[in-house]
Amino acid sequence: MPSNDFKSEAIVLRRTNYGETDRIVNFLTPSGSKSALAKGARKEKSKLAGGIEVFCLSDITIHERSSDGLGILTSTKPKHFYENIVKDLETLEFASNILKSASKLSSAIESPDLFNLVKEIFEALDTKLLPINFIDIYYILNYAEISGEGINLISDSNGAKLDKDSKYFWDSFAKVFAKNDDGNFNASHIKLLRLIIAGNLKTISRVKDLDKYTSDFVVIANSFK
Repeated sequence: MPSNDFKSEAIVLRRTNYGETDRIVNFLTPSGSKSALAKGARKEKSKLAGGIEVFCLSDITIHERSSDGLGILTSTKPKHFYENIVKDLETLEFASNILKSASKLSSAIESPDLFNLVKEIFEALDTKLLPINFIDIYYILNYAEISGEGINLISDSNGAKLDKDSKYFWDSFAKVFAKNDDGNFNASHIKLLRLIIAGNLKTISRVKDLDKYTSDFVVIANSFK
């Protein structure tokens, strides 16, 4: 493989029509965002078209050029199309917003974590693993973690270590737990939040009575929007 060819798994972030038959495609990859010109992609029999569909996981090859920074997409191989995402309007709108936010962050960082997060979210939406509202919580909190503004699950507002015998309320302005005997957050909340950050959605889906935490976690997630 030539040294200036880039091969990777990829998810399409956005596509822009270019000229009469081409497209400029921005991909999310484990190496960050990559842009490429897909020549003839809008032609009826284009070999590139199938691998640049939105909500499709593909293997791609980009011939990178140093002249203008825009590579040439030379091959695509679709691996999985998340077809159930496009079958439901609410899911489609949610997934589209995921792509918009991922596109914004991918231009600032190069981390496989963001690609893995979006891939995991799409798999969960496609299989209806969890309700959208909990998937949204998971995405927001992990997105914040990747961007360097993650939730503090070590200490409270006074710098004391979070402990299993205390109750807390969530300070949305400071984005921190504050110890309070009347607080509605306890050790079970903290434990699950740690699982959300360190774990994965398949593991979380096996947690009993998950729905009883959702409304509390929505309050936290809204602080990071």
